[in-house]
Amino acid sequence: MKVKFYFIFVVVTALLTCAAEFTRAESPITEQRLIQLTNDDVDQPYADIWGNHVVWQQGSFGSDSDIYALNLDDGQVKNLTAGVPLFNSYPAIHKNLVVWSGYDEIVGPNEAPINADIWLYDLDANSVTLLIDEGHTQLYARIWGRYVVWQDWRNMPPNIWDPANHDIFGYDLQTETEFPICVDPNDDLWPDIWENLVVYQSKKLSVTKYDIFVYDINTGAETCITEPNDYDAWEPRIHDGKVTWFGGPSMFRGEVYVQDLTTGQRWSSGLANWNEFSPRIWGSRVVWRSGIHFYELPNWTLRTWNLQTGQTADLGWTGNCLSQEGHNVYKGLTVFCQKTQLTPTDDQWDVWLACSKADLNCDGDVNFLDFAEFAQHWLE
Repeated sequence: MKVKFYFIFVVVTALLTCAAEFTRAESPITEQRLIQLTNDDVDQPYADIWGNHVVWQQGSFGSDSDIYALNLDDGQVKNLTAGVPLFNSYPAIHKNLVVWSGYDEIVGPNEAPINADIWLYDLDANSVTLLIDEGHTQLYARIWGRYVVWQDWRNMPPNIWDPANHDIFGYDLQTETEFPICVDPNDDLWPDIWENLVVYQSKKLSVTKYDIFVYDINTGAETCITEPNDYDAWEPRIHDGKVTWFGGPSMFRGEVYVQDLTTGQRWSSGLANWNEFSPRIWGSRVVWRSGIHFYELPNWTLRTWNLQTGQTADLGWTGNCLSQEGHNVYKGLTVFCQKTQLTPTDDQWDVWLACSKADLNCDGDVNFLDFAEFAQHWLE
């Protein structure tokens, strides 16, 4: 009887200690673990994450690059583009589906690749599909559920010095049909999607200023959420009914904004240093890159923002880190690319993962699974 009582006492003590530790560890957003996922001799410049999979571009621009996927549960790494055209870039993942751009050719050693197609890989079926092969360039694909969206070059003028005319297109994986989202004589860039809502930046209201638009695939309705007196708005992202972007006097000087599509409430980072760019959002959590918008090193660090508390903090540095970018978020996780050394070819971006110190299994949630794991370690 005494043994049983002692065991219960130990377990209860462990759980109370665990709860106190979790309360302490989860409250500051600065409490992050940084985990290095890759350490190769070539660049891994762009990364994305969903669930237990991280995907990234393996290789530099102008080289034979591939798209890789890492299973965080078993540590297995897979090349998704073996046998796919020579240059693959900008991967994005939703659940078991990965999309990216694959180029047919590079026209010269110092020139950009041309004619990029949209490819799709099913991680469950281990199958790859050429989704869009239109004859022009399609870049920056994003995916959510049955829909893929991208920035399209098919209506661009032949002379690259003419005003740009990118458009936004989408593809329905269920009906296997392509559809236009915004085909406009002015420039439309950087689409993102959450459920049936697509966001992008466009000059359709003013040839001198980019605004942020939201397009509803179900209804065809379109709404501009920026105001006439707002600054230029760049790189919108959307999740859980909230849209984030950076705005400022130019694409080289910005601060971060978020707008709730339901309530109309708007937040701004309010740092007033014009060095905030490329925000990513999940729920009430925003991560962006902060620093001087020039390719001098060191230049970028990632910064986190909790909309509920208003708290902001640097994600954190590790060792000889020079720069952080190429980032995306999933729940409480941030995947990003970090430059840890400067080589003659300016390579060596590695993929890293950041999670809360309270998230012991690093799945993006702080819940009973972490609570139980902490208690088990405490008892041991």
